[in-house]
Amino acid sequence: MKKDKLLEYVTHCYTDEITDIHFVCRMMITSALPHSKVDGNSYKRTSGNYALAITNGYDGVLPYGSYPRVILSWIITEAIRTKSREIYLGESLSDFMRQLGISVTGGKTGSFSRFKQQFLGLMTSNITYTFTDARSKKIIVINFHVADAVKFSSDNHEDFFKAKIILDEIFFNEVIKYPIPVDKKAINVLMCSSLALDIYFWLTYKMSYIKEETKISFDSLKTQFGFGYNDTKQGKYEFRRKFICQLKFVLALYNIARVNIYEDGISLCPSPTHIRQKNNNSILQDRFIRYNRKLNNQ
Repeated sequence: MKKDKLLEYVTHCYTDEITDIHFVCRMMITSALPHSKVDGNSYKRTSGNYALAITNGYDGVLPYGSYPRVILSWIITEAIRTKSREIYLGESLSDFMRQLGISVTGGKTGSFSRFKQQFLGLMTSNITYTFTDARSKKIIVINFHVADAVKFSSDNHEDFFKAKIILDEIFFNEVIKYPIPVDKKAINVLMCSSLALDIYFWLTYKMSYIKEETKISFDSLKTQFGFGYNDTKQGKYEFRRKFICQLKFVLALYNIARVNIYEDGISLCPSPTHIRQKNNNSILQDRFIRYNRKLNNQ
């Protein structure tokens, strides 16, 4: 299935330009959400000048894996499209899942139960995003949660009538001001791996502003993407192996990205962003490049 989706996507790219644009936010680029279940009710990742902390969660489960990433991208895209904090999700939870390209299966281990848990975990978490302004040296702290209100019936798993959420104002202003465009079809292909999604979001963002070859060590990449891997020789080896595997998966569809893989790290060479400047996308692309250059100087 993974190879079939990838072949379909690559074939599409050779015949059509990318038109189904979605968005992610900067916290999804600089500090990764958990890839696997977190023990306890708190999570923190620090990468360079950036830090992400998440607390609480639904029934003690913090959001992790692919579902929260896909949900966030869809919500951010709807906020940008509608310019409204009130976001309608669909007629039912299953309807919402289908909009995201997720197959609906029942039972205790089915996708429906896992999706509902991750959705509510994301909606009930408190999030702190921190970064240091490189010029002023000021530490900037943004505290928020995704939604002020979530409204749907819980009596029946299909009883999600005209569900809606009202976005937290701080979160809404953040994503409206700093949207980062990605390809919706690429998200659908990469959804099987939360690490692949993170690499894709990060890579297309990085390629929007680098001007020369940039080398990044696996130790640095592990700090950003390697939650769950021990700081032992074996842990570092396993992270390197998994990262390279998922990077190659991403590069199979983002094949205009110039990336070299070495024993101790990778290098990024100046390449077009995955959302290329074409026709109706030119104004969006110009704004995106200017924003990224500004953010990179912070």
